[in-house]
Amino acid sequence: MFNDIRGDVTSGSDSLLQAIQKREFKPYIQPIVCASNHKIIGGELLVRWHTSDRGVIYPDSFIDNMEKAGILSELTCSIINEVVVNFDGENKFNGEGFILHVNVAPSLLHNKKFISTCIRVAKKNNLSLVLELTEQYFFTMDSKTISTFHFLKESGVQFALDDFGTGYSNLFYLEYFTVDFIKVDKMFTQGLERCKQSHYIIETILELSKKLNIKTIAEGVENMELVNKLMLLGVDYFQGYYFGQAIELCSFIKEYRKTV
Repeated sequence: MFNDIRGDVTSGSDSLLQAIQKREFKPYIQPIVCASNHKIIGGELLVRWHTSDRGVIYPDSFIDNMEKAGILSELTCSIINEVVVNFDGENKFNGEGFILHVNVAPSLLHNKKFISTCIRVAKKNNLSLVLELTEQYFFTMDSKTISTFHFLKESGVQFALDDFGTGYSNLFYLEYFTVDFIKVDKMFTQGLERCKQSHYIIETILELSKKLNIKTIAEGVENMELVNKLMLLGVDYFQGYYFGQAIELCSFIKEYRKTV
């Protein structure tokens, strides 16, 4: 939800909170598809700030300010709740439910409102919630954090390691709790077109994932050549421009209805 980059915006906590209350922050979803049949099975939740005077602002310009101001949970819960409301009744399109991926910052895991929101979503029969731990943040594995992870897992929340292979902390997390998905970073996915090293790295990630019974998602899939190579390697799911860019929630749901 936090990993788009676009410009720099300086906004105080009051104006950001007002923007949340005015529902100026809009949920976007980028599809995640099954490798075997290319059907949409879920998506990554992203956010855009629709302003009247500055146009559409991307999260890299305001997320840090929100976290510093202590209101990131307000935004995240608001956006997740909007998805839940819009997906009510959508279970008829997919018996297993839509898999919603949400990037999380460490501060959210110690926020009671966010935890409650996650548990409520996990109980929905038409949605599965996956919290993504990204290399953008480092999660200190103290007893409180580990306890929160286990509590959420027991409540039905799933976890993914994002940007896998781009930093040491991904493997570090595997020591402490079980994850459900590993997302192969686009640097390696797109490297398949240029070098053998990326091929070997992805093979190694997939071998590790299979041994640990973890599903894999390849990010940055932008053409059919990559699709074919990744299918041969045994990736479970795809995410990237070839299957769709992030679009507004309502538009995404219309597209989702057509493909499931």
